[in-house]
Amino acid sequence: MCPVSLCDTLTLDLDRREVSVTCEDPEVPGDETNLAYRAAVAFRERVDKTTRQQMAGVAIAIEKAIPVGAGLGGGSSNAAAVLMALNRHFGSPLSLSDLFSAALSLGADVPFFIFGKPALATGVGEILEPCPGLPLFPLVLIFPGFGVSPAETFRKLKLILTKNERKTKTHPFINGQFDPRRHLFT
Repeated sequence: MCPVSLCDTLTLDLDRREVSVTCEDPEVPGDETNLAYRAAVAFRERVDKTTRQQMAGVAIAIEKAIPVGAGLGGGSSNAAAVLMALNRHFGSPLSLSDLFSAALSLGADVPFFIFGKPALATGVGEILEPCPGLPLFPLVLIFPGFGVSPAETFRKLKLILTKNERKTKTHPFINGQFDPRRHLFT
């Protein structure tokens, strides 16, 4: 997994009595099904009583740049951003391990967005091995104007992602030998 520069913008207002989410994109839910909302709740549930009392609620405003349903982790990256922002604001009451645990409770790819750098992801996505030395290269993202469910896509493609019994012993990502012209294809 590798981060890209495309991102949403989140604004958090901590002077609130409850958790709320707003977004101009009508496809983004404003209720407890939103991952950013769930991240705020997960943070609040994991901190001590004093921090909980300081954080009655938070209003989260999302400006979308990542298309909804594009498979780029927009909701997951927003959840990670909320966890990290709240943790920083309240003086880091959660350790990095606790943040990763909270992130994993929200989704398999949320820990990656806390990790924040290229990584080989194994397990369900929570075991992240850094891939240092990867070269920067341009990438063109094309969004056709409609969302696609990643779960449905993988199901239809019949890809064996997490149940593959064959183990690769070497990864070009780990030793810095990754050449995108040789390894990426359509």
